[in-house]
Amino acid sequence: MGKKKFNYSAFLRQELGDTIDQLDLPAREKRFIKGRWLDQLLWLEGRAGKDQKKYLRLRIITIVGGVIVPALVSLNNVDNVRLRNFLRWVTFGTSLTVAVSAAVEEFFQYGQSYRRYRNTAEGLKIEGWSYFQLSSPYEDAQDHQDAYKTFAAHVESIIQKDVEGYNAEMMKKQEKQSEEGSTSTTTKKVTTTILSDGDDASEEPEVQEVTIVETAVTVVEDLPPAEKEAATAEEATESKEAEIPATDDDAKA
Repeated sequence: MGKKKFNYSAFLRQELGDTIDQLDLPAREKRFIKGRWLDQLLWLEGRAGKDQKKYLRLRIITIVGGVIVPALVSLNNVDNVRLRNFLRWVTFGTSLTVAVSAAVEEFFQYGQSYRRYRNTAEGLKIEGWSYFQLSSPYEDAQDHQDAYKTFAAHVESIIQKDVEGYNAEMMKKQEKQSEEGSTSTTTKKVTTTILSDGDDASEEPEVQEVTIVETAVTVVEDLPPAEKEAATAEEATESKEAEIPATDDDAKA
């Protein structure tokens, strides 16, 4: 039989649950600690681990693929037609995979979320062990019963800061998406020289200005509520219109 995989969440639940049971507290307060502090801690630990794995996988794909693509491009000039076509498709697929990986990581921001979850989980751990051992800031309490209200208030403060941080993060993302979703129009003027076949090279050619209008439109959907993940679609279109004024050959000398 294979070795059983270690489950850190189950281990943490068992160890901390036994520690809570040994505290000199009424059964109701023990239940509150398990239902609020321990449950929140285990949830944050789980989310931090999952988001870290997703972040590392996407980053590895992006980094390794970004290194491989230039090498594949350099091999696209081989004489064998079948091999050249095969390398072109491999290059295209690798480039597409790198782009998708980078876009997914940028949208869901797994790296930022896993750091936030880990930071909050460690804060709850520090607060819990300080309470269990009656160390600072509970060193002046006579027993766990005396320090319980302070501990409960500190736990709620840590959770509230995490929720506020998440909401602030979502607001920044919404503002960024709104800015990118707005329609932007850029007008460029390009100077061109038009010389007809019958013109004398010694004469000064006619200079025309070409106006290029670039329009970019991105459709952005509203982000989902807090602590929910959802996919969103982004569409981008770019169009260029060039208008060259008609020339009058009869007006040229």
